[in-house]
Amino acid sequence: MKTEEKKQAIELRRQEGMAIPKIAKKLGVSRSSVSVWVRDVKLTQEQEKRLKDNSGNNKHLAEHSKRRKEEAKKVREGYRKEGFNRAKTDDMFRVICGIYWGDGSKGRHTFGVSNCDCRMINIVGKWLIEEVDKDKIGFKIQCPDETTKDNNELLKWWSANLEFLEDSMIKKTIRYKINRASQWKRVDKQPNGTAVIYTCSTRLVQMVFGGIEYLSTL
Repeated sequence: MKTEEKKQAIELRRQEGMAIPKIAKKLGVSRSSVSVWVRDVKLTQEQEKRLKDNSGNNKHLAEHSKRRKEEAKKVREGYRKEGFNRAKTDDMFRVICGIYWGDGSKGRHTFGVSNCDCRMINIVGKWLIEEVDKDKIGFKIQCPDETTKDNNELLKWWSANLEFLEDSMIKKTIRYKINRASQWKRVDKQPNGTAVIYTCSTRLVQMVFGGIEYLSTL
């Protein structure tokens, strides 16, 4: 038996009128154990009232959180429906959905595409500028440490080959260590690294998800 934990649980219950879940969390033991240990502890009227009030507040917060999640889900569903309908008539949007389907980040709130082909990044970047404010677009480069070009050379190459890229969009160049045999192959085949273009927009990414749903019906 955890004698010391039992003593502490009884003391917390008696002196502070602490709720069983809080005692269990504080002592690192199960709620069932705490419940057995403190079942004979008599609480004062003030302690009982405080526990009751806190229980009511917690229930209210839980219900509020549940409502907000349900509302957010409805909003996302609305965006997806909007994207589904747009894909029926917008050829360029269908292209973007197809690219994202293959190379997208798949995050719930962030639209992001990564590729080593500047032509594909160009397509996505020029489209993205028409959809969101430029100051909300981020651009970064990822490449292995073994890439012979330094960061300035990489950025110069991408800047020369991307029509949409502006200095305000450029965030950082990420170097990573090669830890898999497959990554060694990219050093020569991807001498300029991989570009990532992204923006934080729940509406945009959910619309694209809706467009992908439309493409899957074709």
